[in-house]
Amino acid sequence: MLVLTSILSMLGSGSFPALTPELKGAWHLSNTEAGWISGIFYGGYICAVPLFVSLTDHMDSRRIYLNALVVTGVAALAFALLAEGFWSALICRAVAGAGLAGTYMPGLRLLTDRTSPRRQPRWIALYTASYGLGSSVSYVATLEIAARIGWRGALLVAAGGALASFLLILLVPRHDHPAFSGRFHLPDIRPVLKNAQALRYIALYGLHNWELFAFQSWIVAYLSWCGSQGASPAGWLGWVSWITAGYLIAGMGGSIGGAELASRFGGRRLIACVMISALLVGPVAGAGGYLPSWAIIAACLVFSLLTMSDSAAITTGAMFSAFEGQRGITLAAHSIVGFFGGMVGPLTIGMVLDLLAPWGDGAAWLAAFLVMAFGSLAGLALLATTARRP
Repeated sequence: MLVLTSILSMLGSGSFPALTPELKGAWHLSNTEAGWISGIFYGGYICAVPLFVSLTDHMDSRRIYLNALVVTGVAALAFALLAEGFWSALICRAVAGAGLAGTYMPGLRLLTDRTSPRRQPRWIALYTASYGLGSSVSYVATLEIAARIGWRGALLVAAGGALASFLLILLVPRHDHPAFSGRFHLPDIRPVLKNAQALRYIALYGLHNWELFAFQSWIVAYLSWCGSQGASPAGWLGWVSWITAGYLIAGMGGSIGGAELASRFGGRRLIACVMISALLVGPVAGAGGYLPSWAIIAACLVFSLLTMSDSAAITTGAMFSAFEGQRGITLAAHSIVGFFGGMVGPLTIGMVLDLLAPWGDGAAWLAAFLVMAFGSLAGLALLATTARRP
């Protein structure tokens, strides 16, 4: 049930990235402004996740999840009815990111509180995979519904998805939990700052998400621009949503496959190989102004696989680098830094597209993909300084 509620509640998560080409024109947004709106979703997540995760130690996660679904639904409804430009869209997307913070990690706690330790690994793997599935469904649903009843209608459907999730979660049994005293403490990440090994993996995760969320935030706009070129096949724009969903699902496969390879050949080696490959593939994926459409589709597919393939290895590295008794707070810092990279990445791409617009769209998009791949370049430099632990 939690997998289904995750997918339904995430119907609006990819709405703005999917609608970027349309809303940029309708609202006369610059690429930088579009980058802000895409990135602030993860900014809202960063601001809210410490609060929601801390509350899971003080009350039943079901209660947190239900309240976050209300936030998610209100954010989608407000976007559908009130968004008319940069500032209104920015606020709605920040609130939507806060809603995700109250469903994703608390949802994991809700799951583990109601399953036996023996069954938890399988259910956790299925639940975490639902994030990628929910994102892909969001892109397809938004574009396909918008093509029929308009983008505001697509956001109303997303609000309905949050309502449906709310009703489903009401069916989940309550979990006995110590009474909430009304006092709690936000996570104290200061002990993590003394762990240089963990900090390197945490920084790697920020760079990883810079690349990942920049790609996911701008891929629809990029493919739509590619479709406007004369060399693109007829009907290209109608396939953009499905191509994007395919990339996200392929990324899920890359994450699972990367985790398996890391367990066999070592996380450091896997991370290095993935980042080197991303550096090579990124410029090809961004060469939409110079290469045929089939080559761009293939290169973007490989790039999408690579952006997810080292995710598990980086997170595992951070987890096992944590000092005794600090694994939870280390992963909290890991999440905050990671989503900060996810916020800054899309914004930076928008700034690059605006800055290089005088050089032509082809050159600007190529530079944008090079900036995405900077996450891998900086990650390789950082990985080289990571000392091996016994």
